[in-house]
Amino acid sequence: MYFDGPDGQVLELIERRALPATHVGSFTAHDLECVSEIGVAVPDVLAAVATLRAAGIRPYGNEPTGDFAAVGDIDGLLILVTPGRAWFPTTSCYVADTPVTVITSAERELTLGGGKSLQPATANPAERAPTD
Repeated sequence: MYFDGPDGQVLELIERRALPATHVGSFTAHDLECVSEIGVAVPDVLAAVATLRAAGIRPYGNEPTGDFAAVGDIDGLLILVTPGRAWFPTTSCYVADTPVTVITSAERELTLGGGKSLQPATANPAERAPTD
């Protein structure tokens, strides 16, 4: 299920069948467990993939292309795309190219370009680099 999010983002409710179900009965908002994917517009998808690969974060599924790559694993994916790309399944809803910082299990800060970065969850919030 797709819906509009902040800053022109497209949000999607995803069921990951490969993850064990933890709820019984009717599904409610309390059954939402995690963020599964974060879409990030980056100036150079393949360079961002190389940066993540060097930090031990591998492509997931299909091979990365110049305008799309899923990177991570079943517990969390970055969907890297070029700015101006339409989000599937639409042809009219475009990727929001806004700064974003993702707090992850990465051991060090990773900069993906265009105000996008990954910050280690272990970092002191005051030490995290600004994205703007």
